Amino acid sequence: MAPLFLNPVSLKVVPNTIVFSQEYLDRTLVSDRSLIERIIDAYHKATSSVLYNTKGSFFNGVWTPKGYEGQQEELVTALENKDCADLHQQLNKMFISKSAHALGMGHQEYNTIVNSPENLKSYGIQWVDRLVSLGYSIGAAPVPYPEFDLDDYNNSLNIDVDNFVSLIEKQLGIELFFPNICGVFGGKLRNNPFPMHAFLLLGAAYQVSLLAPCSCPTIVEIGGGFGGLAYWVTKLLSINKYFIYDIPYVSALQAYFLGRTFDEKKISLYGEYSNSNANIFINPSFDFIKSVPRTDIAISQDSLTEISPNIAFDYLSMLQQQLCGPFLSLNHEVPVGKGPVVTSLPKLIKKIGGYFLANRSPFFLRSGFVQEVYYPLKYYPRFR
Repeated sequence: MAPLFLNPVSLKVVPNTIVFSQEYLDRTLVSDRSLIERIIDAYHKATSSVLYNTKGSFFNGVWTPKGYEGQQEELVTALENKDCADLHQQLNKMFISKSAHALGMGHQEYNTIVNSPENLKSYGIQWVDRLVSLGYSIGAAPVPYPEFDLDDYNNSLNIDVDNFVSLIEKQLGIELFFPNICGVFGGKLRNNPFPMHAFLLLGAAYQVSLLAPCSCPTIVEIGGGFGGLAYWVTKLLSINKYFIYDIPYVSALQAYFLGRTFDEKKISLYGEYSNSNANIFINPSFDFIKSVPRTDIAISQDSLTEISPNIAFDYLSMLQQQLCGPFLSLNHEVPVGKGPVVTSLPKLIKKIGGYFLANRSPFFLRSGFVQEVYYPLKYYPRFR
């Protein structure tokens, strides 16, 4: 759970009601068997690859063969055993289980708020705080200026939620709706749960929409979480193709979430023959090093800093050859060796060469995260 508020909190702030989806209780394996079988097949094709097996450094630091600090062990076991029923149980309630640990919500965040009324109230205030910050970050509402009106600044969270949501939706041209699946929980929005984590994903997707160099781009995401960024990007943009590269057990989460959210035929998994309907392609990490598609815009969110420097170096070197537009990095910069960080992205970019830093600033929606935009020099010689 995010530990800090991004805006001043007054005693007048009304916490939004937190609601919990019950949809997963009625979702049966019968409804999902085709998707679950595809996920298992793709996982085993990936993990049996010679290249994958020779790249032990794909796991480094907190990311282990059994998940983030070993937390996804049950998910990995179900995949390894080809147990459809067990895997469905893990994925169907990913947001309240360990399956999505460190990827968005998960059992720790869930347990923290359901077992303490005080934490639940604080979480409701944090939800309002992130909603307001999203509004600021996309220009749906003006950012208060404390030197001009300190009282206005200190009361920035005293809002009518419904009215503020309407401002955001008008600015973005989409409805704020999160799929009511997988045990999702969050602030009450039109009687549905809207997860707090979705605000930072939507803020990131908005940056992607601003940077997209063409009207129907091909996008590459390095480390796709549970698939949430892909979900919002496809809401904001018409895309040609969207490629996600990640550890095979994390790809399972992306495949289930996006397969449930969209028509299952819209996603293509590793080892499958592409069909004409698919425009989201979910692949294992090593496949990126083997073959990078021509890319209009690339994204790394909370990913490249937590993998081996050697692998990150290979990623960025290969990406440079096929990238025809911007590379958006949204990552933390804890000193290497402390916490989960094992790679310094700016130092790695400098070592590789051939990239130009066009913008660097704090990421509006997440304390401690830096937003950087790089371009490949070979396509943009004016930056030399």
